[in-house]
Amino acid sequence: MACTKDGTPSPYMLELLRTLSTSANGLTEEEMIRRVSLPAYRIRSVLRELVQQGYLHKGDEGYHMTETGKEMLHSS
Repeated sequence: MACTKDGTPSPYMLELLRTLSTSANGLTEEEMIRRVSLPAYRIRSVLRELVQQGYLHKGDEGYHMTETGKEMLHSS
């Protein structure tokens, strides 16, 4: 997987989690693309993986960190 290697979060994963942690209401994919200095394809790929791994939840109004995502961010 592109995001984690041996359970260690990748820099991409951490950057997206940190960006989401600054927004109380979550962020849409478009907002993430504007805020994070990564190519759009990379952001989309990492967001999909973060959802699959349970670190993010995708709702009607965008992405939100789960408790597991918050724990991952605070432990790194």
